[in-house]
Amino acid sequence: MPQHYFYQNWGCAAVFVPLVVAVGTFLVVLTLNKQKWMSEFKTDLLLAKEKVAAVFMNTVIFEAQLLLNLIEEHLPGSITQALKSNPLKTKFDKFCEKLIELSNRSTENPRNEISAVLEKEEIFSGLLVSEAEKLLNIIKLSPRLEHTDYNSTRISYALQGDTAIKFSFIADRLFALEKIRKKYAFYLEGSLLFTRLSILGFFSFLLPLMWNSKFCCIWAYISLAIFSVSAFLGIGLFVSAHKKAGQLAVLKEEYEGDFESAYENWKKRIKK
Repeated sequence: MPQHYFYQNWGCAAVFVPLVVAVGTFLVVLTLNKQKWMSEFKTDLLLAKEKVAAVFMNTVIFEAQLLLNLIEEHLPGSITQALKSNPLKTKFDKFCEKLIELSNRSTENPRNEISAVLEKEEIFSGLLVSEAEKLLNIIKLSPRLEHTDYNSTRISYALQGDTAIKFSFIADRLFALEKIRKKYAFYLEGSLLFTRLSILGFFSFLLPLMWNSKFCCIWAYISLAIFSVSAFLGIGLFVSAHKKAGQLAVLKEEYEGDFESAYENWKKRIKK
């Protein structure tokens, strides 16, 4: 029976030993340092997201201040229904009635009685809150309500021009950071998987050296292919993971250094 090429060809196996030792060393280093690298990556990711979140909060607070100013401007007209053609009796009327009652009384110190009126949520603080909420609902519906009786104050609001773009930038950055995170985890896990598979491929190659059959020859070729391809993919995925970690580190430094510059650079890119 003719021998296949790999049968008892231990010299051929010895050629791959240095490669296996290198891949095995890489596997050990990868396994021991995986948690450390993941922890460092998550720290950088958290810092980058915190900066984006801070910009989001600042933007929201800025818009909220403008919105509060607008509500403050329209609140008197909304509470009194001064612009309504057929005003209804509301909590505001009850509040006014209480004040009139107090003014008709001859008391030396009306503060306590006024304080008691103000503490009644249904006719003062509750009135302010409910009217403010009503104005917010009108603002949300203002494109459809226009100047109807429901929107007698004619209030309307739109985001500042730069704010809308900044919200797009924030969403884009958060999406980009999440994309980097997913790819980094995929590349690192894939690298570990293929590196282990390459070691198994080599040990699988040793078995056909002990049997002389055509099937064992095919088995040996398959094992060598698994070893070579898996080792290549394992190292390639590790390099890709390293690049993603470097990309995240650059973004983190960019955001920590000057986030506004990063924002301006992003606007220039989307305009091209």
